[in-house]
Amino acid sequence: MVELLWHGSEPLTAERFHSEFVDDDQITLAMVTYHVQQLDRDEIVKLKNGGGAVERRSFVLDGPNCSEAVRQIPGLTGPSND
Repeated sequence: MVELLWHGSEPLTAERFHSEFVDDDQITLAMVTYHVQQLDRDEIVKLKNGGGAVERRSFVLDGPNCSEAVRQIPGLTGPSND
């Protein structure tokens, strides 16, 4: 999800991510929604649109931990200096 948001130009929803990018029938919308909520709690993404069903709320990379999350994806931002 983080990599897709990094390359994308528009916010995602859990519903859209599940329908367009998940090919495994064992991965449910509830599982995707849980991960979106966890990314929000970890301050990597920010849920938009106030209240309502989380699976329909858009989310974007935003928050104090999003830069570190992007840096940890191998090959995404160039060679690591670790």
